[in-house]
Amino acid sequence: MESFFSVIGYIIFGSIVGYVSMLVFPKFLLKNHSLQMANLVFIPIISALIICFVSNWRKKLPLFKIEFEIFISAYVFAFTVSFIRYCFLDITKPFW
Repeated sequence: MESFFSVIGYIIFGSIVGYVSMLVFPKFLLKNHSLQMANLVFIPIISALIICFVSNWRKKLPLFKIEFEIFISAYVFAFTVSFIRYCFLDITKPFW
């Protein structure tokens, strides 16, 4: 049950960060639709892997080991940020 609330918290925090990022960057940085879809799919996975690597490095583990809980939390956060930007940004109209 604790991990469920943790995921909900990451979704809420990711939504807030995604909205704030739309204020900072109000237009798509990638104009190509296929690159936008790749950004939505691959960047959260890469971000989660980097967070796992940094977590293991801070723990001084000798081998790169992906802890499922850390990976899922990082992936949910990064995907939520990307998803909010993808859904609410439109080049022709403002998002508010």
